[in-house]
Amino acid sequence: MTYVFADEVASQISNLLTDGYVYNDWRDLEIYINKILLRIIPDELKADSTINAYIYKKGSVNAFMTPSGQFFIHIGLLVDAMMKRH
Repeated sequence: MTYVFADEVASQISNLLTDGYVYNDWRDLEIYINKILLRIIPDELKADSTINAYIYKKGSVNAFMTPSGQFFIHIGLLVDAMMKRH
């Protein structure tokens, strides 16, 4: 059962990364978000190279993380945070 779950999760993550909803041309923002992520995750996870943030092309105020450490932050959440900052 564990292998089935792992295969399903890997397939879903692959789909998330290749479905056209991840910004691939906004490297500066992705680096910035990853720096923030590294500041807020527990110290024991900071050396884990699989943890990475991706900017997701969805206007909703949302974010989610996969079991293997891929963090997807919706562009709507970033916009909302920026609007509240000003």
